[in-house]
Amino acid sequence: MAKSVFRPAEIKNSEEKVVLQLAKSFAPEVEEVEVEEEPEYTGPTAEDLRREADEFKLQWEKEKQQLLAIQRLKQRKLLIMLKILHLM
Repeated sequence: MAKSVFRPAEIKNSEEKVVLQLAKSFAPEVEEVEVEEEPEYTGPTAEDLRREADEFKLQWEKEKQQLLAIQRLKQRKLLIMLKILHLM
């Protein structure tokens, strides 16, 4: 076990400086950051995507109107058939 208390006769004053080596260096570490070139984006532009979305909306509206027209025709046919059966 290390000695932690010294008697006055055991101590000697000295003008010499003592430098202790630290277990850890507190100097800021400079890290080199590798700059990677990003590949140039070659996909569709925002305007292309907007145009495609608008075309999709228009196409969907056309399809929706066609489906509604078909359903109305089926409805009319069914009503006509029910009227004919009711008259018999």
